[in-house]
Amino acid sequence: MFHIATFRDTVEVEPHELGEELDKVVLERLRKRYSDKFIPGIGYVVEVLGAKREKLGRASPFDGNIYFRVLFEALVFMPELMEIVEGEIVSVVDYGIFVNLGAVRALVHISQLADDYFSYDGKNLVGKKVTFSVGDIVRGRVIAISKSRERGEKVRLRVNLTCRQPGLGKVKGEQSEA
Repeated sequence: MFHIATFRDTVEVEPHELGEELDKVVLERLRKRYSDKFIPGIGYVVEVLGAKREKLGRASPFDGNIYFRVLFEALVFMPELMEIVEGEIVSVVDYGIFVNLGAVRALVHISQLADDYFSYDGKNLVGKKVTFSVGDIVRGRVIAISKSRERGEKVRLRVNLTCRQPGLGKVKGEQSEA
């Protein structure tokens, strides 16, 4: 699900930035370029953790920038089909619940919550056997992963869960019932 990936790239530094600390400039450029982005085959880049640049860069006669080759590490999130995950319910709506998985929110459709009939009371999904509320912890299995383009060019990762199998659903234990 979460892993650290190593990348290689080239980062440009503008002439007015040469007086600043180059490692900070390079790291900031990498964070703007990669953080909160989906890379096909690798996953959703949560954060660029650190970078090592070559000591000498290459100057461009066309734009005056200095280009540095960089090796960097990033925290990447890539869920796998059939993986079991746990998370906190962050939103309850009439058609299901949204669960925080750390990097993304997953949808559990109302038909995938449990073998029960649910009604939405404006805040909770209330069934005969169980009630789902914001703040509850649920365990689910990843049944679908898709990518969508929303807000221009940005690719979003969509994850769907099921809680209908044995051992899945609302996690009992340290939580107190209100």
